[in-house]
Amino acid sequence: PKVPIDEAIIYAASLSMNADSVLADAFFNMLNYKQQLLKPVSGCVYESGLGILGWIDHRRVLLGNREHMKSHEIVVPDTKKEAAANKNGDEVIYLAVGGEVCMLFFVELSANKQVKESVRRLDSNGVSLVIKAVDGMITSAVIAELFDIEASHIRVLPFEAHAAFTDKTRYAPKGIAAVSCDGTFSAFASAINGAKALRSKITTGCILEAAGAALGIVLVILFSLFRNYDMLDCLLLMLYNAAWLVLTSASQAIKRL
Repeated sequence: PKVPIDEAIIYAASLSMNADSVLADAFFNMLNYKQQLLKPVSGCVYESGLGILGWIDHRRVLLGNREHMKSHEIVVPDTKKEAAANKNGDEVIYLAVGGEVCMLFFVELSANKQVKESVRRLDSNGVSLVIKAVDGMITSAVIAELFDIEASHIRVLPFEAHAAFTDKTRYAPKGIAAVSCDGTFSAFASAINGAKALRSKITTGCILEAAGAALGIVLVILFSLFRNYDMLDCLLLMLYNAAWLVLTSASQAIKRL
């Protein structure tokens, strides 16, 4: 009652935009993308696994999960009343202003089909996900359920690692690239999967070549010991090498990149 609904939405939009939250576009959309309605935010911090906190109009504003509110000793609604309102089992985001919860947002998370397929392919190739997020609802368990992969293959970075992550992934105007893509996640994932598949094919080819050479040496030694020099005919040697060439080529063609 102390914070009007429209002002609460402005606070939520301002804080989420400042922190680069996944909810930023949704809240900004509620303001019809009017930049002039956003308020300046100071002292904005992300509390790992909980949510974000900042100061707006000299008031402390929190946007996060239930545990986030409790960690700051803010009274939260009764779980039964909350469950009754949350009929679809959505993620619940709390907005607290000045030490009191003033609004609850029910958020439904869904995975883009193309991105989900790319993530599952990455997971099947042994590639783990490292995620930078500032939202309390973004956890390894939630991501695992959304994309149908193992939670142990996902790591949500704590706030302390955000600066290092940003530094390592910042835009570079020039440099030497081993692979390139159009910048979409699906294209990036395809590049990683292609590199993994290429490495696997190279490894398989090297193993087969080494096995063929080793077997050839053993056969030559055996034929020499038993003086069976007829088996060392040039035609037979060419056929042996050709057979291993076909076998190696077939192993590379079993699965396309």
